[in-house]
Amino acid sequence: TEIYTLSLHDALPIYAWSINREEIDLCKEWLELYCCPRGTINYRWGCAYNAKHSVERWTDKHKPKHHYISEFSFLAAALELGYQANVRAHQMYFNIAQTVKI
Repeated sequence: TEIYTLSLHDALPIYAWSINREEIDLCKEWLELYCCPRGTINYRWGCAYNAKHSVERWTDKHKPKHHYISEFSFLAAALELGYQANVRAHQMYFNIAQTVKI
């Protein structure tokens, strides 16, 4: 299994054409409310695919309308907030710990 670290600098070529500021801001809001950094990458829970669905469920409960959240928007939000990311088996994982059960 190939594992490598991705930084915001690495993601900038993708970031430039895929930006959806509203999605990114929703992800950042969710991360600031319910998560905090941990010392290591969280391979049990911390993948972008799972987290984006958590953000979507949260928007259903707490925002006036449902928002689709792309994995890229979650990636960009986490990187902007200083989280670390690793790719493993085609999934993006972060050093994220949930502080509140959602």
